[in-house]
Amino acid sequence: MSLSPELAEIADALDKGTGDGRDYQRAVELSDAYVAAHPELFTQLESMSIEDCVKAVSVFRDAGMDEDQWRVEAWIKHRWEPQSIGGEYHAQVRMPGI
Repeated sequence: MSLSPELAEIADALDKGTGDGRDYQRAVELSDAYVAAHPELFTQLESMSIEDCVKAVSVFRDAGMDEDQWRVEAWIKHRWEPQSIGGEYHAQVRMPGI
């Protein structure tokens, strides 16, 4: 997997097999910093639903487009609270820094 150092750090934070294991909170902090540092990369994602962003992750993953996949992964971590899988859910928007 070939990623920019910032996105590689987010991926590493979410990997159970590296470092001290999965650190979701660290991944969120790194994602917040990445989005703040590169807002121009997220203008198209701002209007997308969480469902569409998750679909985009799957498409990019299947196509081997690692950089695009992890850019959307970072946006998801930045934009929404963790989702409950199964049953009905309601995406809850995060308010970084508040």
